[in-house]
Amino acid sequence: SCPTELTPLSNDKATAHAAIDAMYATGDTYIPAGLMWGWAALSKSAPYEEAEDFKNGQKVRKIMVLMTDGFNTLSPTVPYDGTHRGTDTASSNALTTELCTTNIKAANIEIYTVAFEVTNDDIKAILQGCASSPGNFYDAANAQALDIAFEQIAADFSPLRLTR
Repeated sequence: SCPTELTPLSNDKATAHAAIDAMYATGDTYIPAGLMWGWAALSKSAPYEEAEDFKNGQKVRKIMVLMTDGFNTLSPTVPYDGTHRGTDTASSNALTTELCTTNIKAANIEIYTVAFEVTNDDIKAILQGCASSPGNFYDAANAQALDIAFEQIAADFSPLRLTR
């Protein structure tokens, strides 16, 4: 269960900033949730249908950036009740890998992954495998490295145009 709804794709900066400002950390990590909602937002199907496959006759490049400052500490609750309050991190790690390789990459969505101040080698390996290529994985040990990672990712997008 998530406290706020995902903001659909939009070119409205104020809406995006307001959604980001409304987020708060609880100290736990469940990476599959971010992957599932990112995949949903970039797919042209319910519940979010704003994504476009073609714009002005050209195929749209779909890109996802997954950043984490931790490793999976939560998992789906068993029996499943719609939440992720379980503690089976092995299942969450497997689900993270499955979502990246079987679903998101198969949908031709390019994935960049960023490990920010992550010390857990297992999740770093999962993030490396999740990235679309070795150059799409960044291991940012501090804020300066994080800035550099996002600068490099942004440079990769050029000349990228965000559209609604």
